[in-house]
Amino acid sequence: MKLFRWLKSIKMPIAEEGNRPPDPAEEKVFYPSPEAEAKSKARLAGSPGGSSPPQYLRDKRRYKRYSTEGRNVLARMILSEEVDLANISLGGACILSAKSVTPGDNILIGIADENIDRPLKGKVVWEKESAADTADGRKRHQAGIQFQEVAPYTLIRLKDFMRIAGVPDTKKLSYQYQPSALRFKVYRNRKALMKYPATCPVKKIGLGGMLIETDDMYPVDHKYPMALHLPEEKAPIRFTGRITSHVQGGDERANRYNLGIEFLNLAESDRSRLREFITHL
Repeated sequence: MKLFRWLKSIKMPIAEEGNRPPDPAEEKVFYPSPEAEAKSKARLAGSPGGSSPPQYLRDKRRYKRYSTEGRNVLARMILSEEVDLANISLGGACILSAKSVTPGDNILIGIADENIDRPLKGKVVWEKESAADTADGRKRHQAGIQFQEVAPYTLIRLKDFMRIAGVPDTKKLSYQYQPSALRFKVYRNRKALMKYPATCPVKKIGLGGMLIETDDMYPVDHKYPMALHLPEEKAPIRFTGRITSHVQGGDERANRYNLGIEFLNLAESDRSRLREFITHL
């Protein structure tokens, strides 16, 4: 299934007729008190790597988690980031972001303009590290986005935006991709919201949640649209994922993080599929 269909259909699943979503009391997940979480962080600070979750989380977890190492179980989460528009045309845009994207990725670009009321589908065609760093010293990345399937009325509004927010830029691109006929250099501080997928390996899984490995650390309690891809199944399991914990990897994987994810809004039919998969672990 194409990414855009998945991006658009990853909204909250609707339970099938006769199969109500489980009552929250039945799906209770332990949330540590601020005092317990502070003690856990103190213990992790004195333990190099912090490779395992706090003991109180393991003791209070309602559902047992099973290892999925070597089973090719993947999770996808839809992330969003505010980016800067460097230049734009009817065919695409150049953006500056703190997050590196991969050529070939399908993304959505929401331009901060009241007349452009829906995000633009795009495909990353090139990416490189930018010479300009952020104020805190972090590297920025520059990427070329090619728009896909832009509706005619959106093109008209995009033309108006280009005339208001930019000036014509006749400089030729030095990349192997075919440049658009005319680009506008954005001279105002124009922002856009980029939505992009991130694929993460699943290390452990249970009926209540999972443990995934990521390149970045995400805040506890934040929620993201997610999908779980089980081996030999075409249709993913969709849900909202709430981050319950984040722990940095060991010394040899210091740039990796283990995230605990709680399943929210999981349809009963998908829960049955997940239960069937777990019985074979």
